[in-house]
Amino acid sequence: MKSTKIILWTTSTTMNFKERIAEDINKVFLNNNFFGEEVTINNQTTTVVIDEDALRDRNLAIVKSGKLRVDDLLFYCEKRFFKNGIPTPEKRMDFNGKEYTITSVKDDMGMLTITLQRYGGR
Repeated sequence: MKSTKIILWTTSTTMNFKERIAEDINKVFLNNNFFGEEVTINNQTTTVVIDEDALRDRNLAIVKSGKLRVDDLLFYCEKRFFKNGIPTPEKRMDFNGKEYTITSVKDDMGMLTITLQRYGGR
């Protein structure tokens, strides 16, 4: 019988937890062969993960809270992509050639969760 090894970490055992997370962001989460997809943000190409399920859940929570806003897009990207500073709510963002207004930005260990609403209505 042939044995199979599963390697969970291929890097040095001296890496701390945050370093391992940062490595996994590119090797797995933002990898185009797994979850990531290439997009253009403000005329620059990067890899993001678009999360329609999280967007749907978020919009349901917004509607239940009585707010009028419903977001159109939720995606995750690397914080370091934004070299001139993290984008802020109420600013405009061009995402794949369409204009959006940023409704929220959350920073979590080097990954940003950004929600957008179509600029100028639907």
